[in-house]
Amino acid sequence: CMLEKILDFVHWSIGVGQTEFNFFHMSVRGVIVYFFGFFVMRFDKQIMAIRTPFNLVLNVILGAILANAIAFHEIHFFAALGMVTFLVIINKATIHATFYFRSLEKLVKGSPILLVEDGKINWPVMQYNAITEEDLLASMRQEAGFHDINKIDKAFLENGGNISFILKEK
Repeated sequence: CMLEKILDFVHWSIGVGQTEFNFFHMSVRGVIVYFFGFFVMRFDKQIMAIRTPFNLVLNVILGAILANAIAFHEIHFFAALGMVTFLVIINKATIHATFYFRSLEKLVKGSPILLVEDGKINWPVMQYNAITEEDLLASMRQEAGFHDINKIDKAFLENGGNISFILKEK
């Protein structure tokens, strides 16, 4: 049967049931994973936006699964792709759920943390989050374009780890 021959060829190409796993098998798996990655990015464009610890952990997990699927013939290749698909769907569902449920959004994405108010640095919060004065000033120079803390109305440690600034009204 033609379908059986095609499946046998696919299995041989990705090294399923082979006693020797070589560069060719890894290359075919790598190409499949590469194009599979395009599919995943088209389905969930936010997956690569590392704005929260949740996204970072997910990206590390996906990278580990896909790297193992390429490099180790003991890993069932299609099961690994299925697991990645499942995790991406769960991620997409979680993102949509956070849109409708604010408490879930706070749990998953976190909340901004006030570091500076009316030009005054909140030192206990800075210490708790391990942000030095130089870190704050460097972010101020990069994000706001100056280094005078007295011109800042508020500064927040955002969910993604960057620091945002709101200038005082003139």
